[in-house]
This record gives sequence, C-alpha cells and structure tokens, in this order.
Amino acid sequence: MSELEQAALEGAAPEVVSEETTSEATENTEGQVEGQPDQTEEKSKAQQRRERREAAIRHSEQEKEAAITRAAELEKRLDRIKAAREGEAPPKEDDFPDVIEFAAARALWKQRQADAQSDAAEISSEAGEHRQKAQDLEAQVRAERAAEFADQIAEKRTQYADLDQVLAVAQRADVVSNHVAEMVLASDVAVDLAYHLGKNPAVARQISQLPPLQAARELGRIEARLSPPQPKLETNAPPPIAAVKPGGTATKDPAKMSASEWRAWRESGGRF
Repeated sequence: MSELEQAALEGAAPEVVSEETTSEATENTEGQVEGQPDQTEEKSKAQQRRERREAAIRHSEQEKEAAITRAAELEKRLDRIKAAREGEAPPKEDDFPDVIEFAAARALWKQRQADAQSDAAEISSEAGEHRQKAQDLEAQVRAERAAEFADQIAEKRTQYADLDQVLAVAQRADVVSNHVAEMVLASDVAVDLAYHLGKNPAVARQISQLPPLQAARELGRIEARLSPPQPKLETNAPPPIAAVKPGGTATKDPAKMSASEWRAWRESGGRF
C-alpha cells in the first residue's frame, strides 16, 4: 500500500478506475469545478486547524531530530567504553613483586570491568529509548500528515468533480512511488499535487523514476504552478540594509539530506 493510499483511507473511498480515464500523453487539468474559492477570504476553521497541525509537525520533527542526535552521541560513547574495556588486559602475576599486590591489581581490574559493563548497559538502554522516541515521533508526524491529507480531500471535493477517481490513480504504487508520495504529503498543496499526478500518470511515472533530488525539483516546479500567488504587501518603509555575511557559508546539499531534513528544509521555505 502506497503512502498516498494510506493517507487517503481516512478521507476518501475512491472508485477503482482504469487508466483509460486519464491521459498519459500530455498534462491536463480537466475535471475542475468552476467557481474557485476566493483566496482573500478570512481564514476558515480548516485553515486554522491546518496551521496548528503544521506547528505540531514542526515541533515533532525537531524533537525527533534531537532524539536521533542524542542517540548517536550515546552510541559513540558506548563504543568508546567498549573499546576501553576490551583494550584493558588483565594484570599478570609476573608483573608484580608479590601475590598481594597482584591480587589487589586484579581486584581493581575486575571492578573497572564491572563498572564499564554497567555503564555500557545503562547507556545502551538510554540510546534505545531515544531511538524508540524518534520512531514514535516519526509515526506521529505521518499520522498528522495523513490527517491533513484527509482534511484536504474533504475540502477539495467542491473543487474537483472527479477527485476520488483521479486520486485512485495517484495512489497506485506503479504510478507514484513511495518516496515521491512522501514528498507529496509534505507539500502545502498535497491533494492538488496528488490530483495533478493522478491526472497525468505518465508524468507521475517519469518523476517516480528520477533520483530523489531531481524528483523533488520536478515536484517543486509543479507545486509552484498549483500554489496560489501570495499577495504583495505594499510599504513605504525603505528597504532594510543587507547584513554582511561571511563568505563560504552554504546550506546542506538537498541531495545529501535525510527525508526529515528535506521536509524541514521545504517547510522553512527551501526552493531549488
């Protein structure tokens, strides 16, 4: 089951249709219902709920990254303890002038080994807790995004007359791959983007076959066309003085980002 299909289960029960109902030759936008909602209207309850949900997602993502970082730090510490424990050879009787000093040295060695083993067990347990916390937070983020997708489906049915049928195509794993579906769910216009891909399955397949960075670029271009233009705010204030930035500073290459880093980068306004 694809990411989009899982997300849509809560908000849609699409009819099964064949791909003959959609064109694979060119991109098209048929099926839209005339009379689009006014973008200047006051925020609806759905929009307010979406903003709260996105804030919760950002918070969960931050906590997840912190948990992953802490787990990695603990695991490095655990490796150092294990290396030190394994590298400390037991004392040899021949190295001591009498059996009493040898016995004392051996007792101290055994105590250090026991202490190291106890520390390692405690650190390993704490690292595991942080890893589990990160997994729980990831599941929570996925659930929030699925709920947002379901809400958008309910709202968009007034905009797209054939929404359920087209989404049924987009939810197919042979049309939209899982890694592309995850990027779609992270979009502010997830349902519009999924609708576009379902309406143009040939395009969706091409994007799904691209490496993640190139796929993200293509989705970004489509997303830019689907997103409503932001109103320009007029002001008489003079332009701010540009701050001097040190040379050589660069953001992390999106191609080297993890899925969570990519989503955070996109949510903070990152564009290709």
